[in-house]
Amino acid sequence: MSSRFFPALLAAFMAAPMAAVAQSAAVAATAAAPARAWTLREFQSLRWLEGRWRGQLPGGGFFYEERGFADDSTLFTRTYSDSTFTTVSERGETTFRGGVIASGGDRRRVSSLDASHVVFTTAGSSSMVRFDRRSNDHWTATLSGTDREGRARSVVYEMQRLP
Repeated sequence: MSSRFFPALLAAFMAAPMAAVAQSAAVAATAAAPARAWTLREFQSLRWLEGRWRGQLPGGGFFYEERGFADDSTLFTRTYSDSTFTTVSERGETTFRGGVIASGGDRRRVSSLDASHVVFTTAGSSSMVRFDRRSNDHWTATLSGTDREGRARSVVYEMQRLP
């Protein structure tokens, strides 16, 4: 599979029903928590995501990302076409503005956050993206929601830090 699979899947996942990941294992979808105001300090707790990462695709193969803080309120994400980290294939950012932590413009908002995880939910959708810190060099990205038939679906990506 190509290294563009994860970003393309994430975009499809957040914009449409879970048909894009229908082959993944079923799990219960998590409902979005009520909106609340976050602090800059809480946003800064996402620094564990900084670095260069190799993601493992469920069916085999890898994708490559780099995450870092552009300033105190913007966390950038760059996806690369391969392990050389020379050609950027996609760009994104997570921002802190007025107590809101959001990604994809303002479509995906943080509903839960602490030093070991962050959950993004999309208003009016059962889709959810959850990042769980496992260690300084390992975290998981879980995309979950429901497919067109209303069945719960999920896919998990293992992320390993690269030097």
